[in-house]
Amino acid sequence: MTDARFARGRVVVVDENEATRAFVCAALDSAGYEAIPVATTIGLRKALLPERPAVVVCDVSPPLSYQQVVGSVRAIRAVTEGRAPLVLCGTQTADQLTILVRACQATGYVERREDPMVLLRQIQRFVATPRQTLPPEQLSEVGAPRSRRSSGDWAIVKLLLVDDSEITLQLMQARLRQNGFDVRLAFSLGEVQSIIQGWSPNVIVADVNMPDMRGDDLCARLKAAAATRDAIVMLCSSMPEQQLADIATAAGADGFVSKGLGLDHFVSAIEAMCRRISSTVVSFS
Repeated sequence: MTDARFARGRVVVVDENEATRAFVCAALDSAGYEAIPVATTIGLRKALLPERPAVVVCDVSPPLSYQQVVGSVRAIRAVTEGRAPLVLCGTQTADQLTILVRACQATGYVERREDPMVLLRQIQRFVATPRQTLPPEQLSEVGAPRSRRSSGDWAIVKLLLVDDSEITLQLMQARLRQNGFDVRLAFSLGEVQSIIQGWSPNVIVADVNMPDMRGDDLCARLKAAAATRDAIVMLCSSMPEQQLADIATAAGADGFVSKGLGLDHFVSAIEAMCRRISSTVVSFS
């Protein structure tokens, strides 16, 4: 293959949890690997057909019990038939993961971390040396979607994401940055206020349900304040779309986006709303 992205290796990510599976894949994509998300052994069989992967990363995090992990990994080993190294990925301690590696006869383990770059560096220990070495300044470009815009396309968009889930925010941030957005994150009301005072975001996307504040209450507050009333405010949630739409309307939000429809939908919805303040529009393919 001539595509440099494939030259850096195919990594199959086996995880039944959609959010954590997407998080690991986003970290790999950002470095130029071909990350293939898989939820079941049926999907794994399909992923092994086109070309031998460089490594198979298998989630073994709780609440899976020891016996469940061993049984699941053995089933995966039966499918892979030794065609690729099998690496366990979990939130357990290093000692616990070492025990699981021995019991499952896996190649090794990586500790799941919320920082995608830390997770990536661990996985890279098991990925074969690339057939084509890429200069560091090109690595982030290789893993980006083909529709990626230049950093200047959204230069006037300052996007603030507000959510109490760190893993959700980092996943969204990584994907939006790949598409040229300047993104900052806030996990609490105090952080929101600090970022607004020091950075003045012009697009704010807030989750509806958070421990110390509701996104719709925050929206109403932002729309009432002179400093932020002109900012575009969107609400997001995994709740039914009609319910989210009603809450957004009542709060005076400029729009809403469902978390349940995937990252592509989320990014496209942000792009559509940002057209209000950007004269440069390049549609996603």
